[in-house]
Amino acid sequence: MHGFVSYRRSGRVRSLRSDRAVYVLGRYVATELGLCMIRFAILELVRGWFG
Repeated sequence: MHGFVSYRRSGRVRSLRSDRAVYVLGRYVATELGLCMIRFAILELVRGWFG
């Protein structure tokens, strides 16, 4: 029984690490997309101002 409990605990730790990796990756992608959208918006504004 003790071995089963530690297995479950280690499985949860591994899952938490995986969740964190996905969160960090998602945050990075969202940041990159956000910066891309901001650059695009600025370029469109500049084009609008200067024809």
